[in-house]
Amino acid sequence: MSIVQTYVKEIVAKMKTDDREKMELELELTDHLTLLKNDYVSKGYTEQDAEKCAIYDFGQADRISHGLNQTVSLSKRLLKFAVWTMFIVYSLVVLKLLFIGGIYQVRVNDLNQYAWIFHKRAGWGSYNIEPFSTLRQYIFHSDRYNPGIIERNLTGNIALFVPFGLLAPMLFASLRAWIRFWPFALAISIAIEAIQYYTRSGVGDIDDVILYAIGCYAGYGMFSAARFTKNRLFEKRRNDTMKREEMRL
Repeated sequence: MSIVQTYVKEIVAKMKTDDREKMELELELTDHLTLLKNDYVSKGYTEQDAEKCAIYDFGQADRISHGLNQTVSLSKRLLKFAVWTMFIVYSLVVLKLLFIGGIYQVRVNDLNQYAWIFHKRAGWGSYNIEPFSTLRQYIFHSDRYNPGIIERNLTGNIALFVPFGLLAPMLFASLRAWIRFWPFALAISIAIEAIQYYTRSGVGDIDDVILYAIGCYAGYGMFSAARFTKNRLFEKRRNDTMKREEMRL
């Protein structure tokens, strides 16, 4: 094991992160130190002296570990705060759109006096448990409906739950596995429609459950694709580092 590798492992061993993050950090530090070492080699230093100079420029391992721990901890807190903020705002938007009707100001007399009224959704308190019946109506009898209604109830219901599929796995590690996520998303979709029906804030429609679930799964697909891409890039970088080490030896 080279001096650089020993130095890097000493730093990484003191990091308060999971094993995957330690591996990523080890690659990052190795790359930086290798660049520094190569710079000294190009100036005429021997391989061993170049490694010592690169480590000297980097600083003491304890100080580097302490600084990195503080930086990583702060970054994680900021990221978690940002994601939670987005999730809370998103949840309030869903609450408004699905459970709270419109609140409108109307004139109540000739004296230009106005009052605020709470508007329930059309068809509130009813339900549909026949799968795809509403969707068939929208698709095969679209001429009977306002295009805006079809767009809102089809693409709108799907798009509304894409952020849930994207944000929930970021906040809850247990939902990052598909085997856990898909029943959870389905249960959330069913619960929303059940609450709409029992609170008379909307129509309990099985087709809405289907559309909500599709939106959740689409968002989860985006999360999984991003995670897969990150893992592939990490594996490629690790393999490139290992090949460079083998060539050097």
